[in-house]
Amino acid sequence: MLYEIILVDDASEDQSLEIANRFFPLIKNLKIISSKVPRGMGATVRDGLLVARGAWRVVILPDHHVAIDEFHKVFPYLRSGYDVALGSRAMLRSRVKPQLQIHQILFRMLHNLFVQAVALPGVWDTEAGFIALRDDVAEAVVPLTKINSSGGIVELVALAKKMGYAIKEFPIFWANNDRTKFDYRHYIGVLVDAIKLRWMLVSDEYKINAKL
Repeated sequence: MLYEIILVDDASEDQSLEIANRFFPLIKNLKIISSKVPRGMGATVRDGLLVARGAWRVVILPDHHVAIDEFHKVFPYLRSGYDVALGSRAMLRSRVKPQLQIHQILFRMLHNLFVQAVALPGVWDTEAGFIALRDDVAEAVVPLTKINSSGGIVELVALAKKMGYAIKEFPIFWANNDRTKFDYRHYIGVLVDAIKLRWMLVSDEYKINAKL
């Protein structure tokens, strides 16, 4: 199998699932997972990664404006020895078009500094909406995840880092299609989940050991 496409629908209220089902007979290796009740971003990412079978597992979150043509950028990093590659708007060669408004940029920077201080030091952007893992990394880390809501990616990366896997942020093109739309609720949800994550790490709820 050269590829697979997994679409996970989290009880969407638009026509996403209907449109996806139209393509099901036309696209080889397309899998569709749907939930009747909203479960959250973390649960949605987990569901998709748990059924994936490819050598590289790539997650693209549609609400975060990452184009599919960013797909090719990730493989040189995974081939060169990194275990997790994370698309980032904080890298020097990253592009955000058009730019966020000043207050949105400041909010995102403060948000990231808090996430770093609480749960994930050294990672500058977890919310661009693009992450890739090698198959063995996904199979070791994803089953341990517990957060169903906005902080699912932060948890995934933090657990991978704690287990000793090498994390690489790389520059990405992020299309900000509507400068006036900024999902503060998502970012606040990530902050709350980061605090939960910190508590679970300190209390050793994950019962994990470092990678050999």
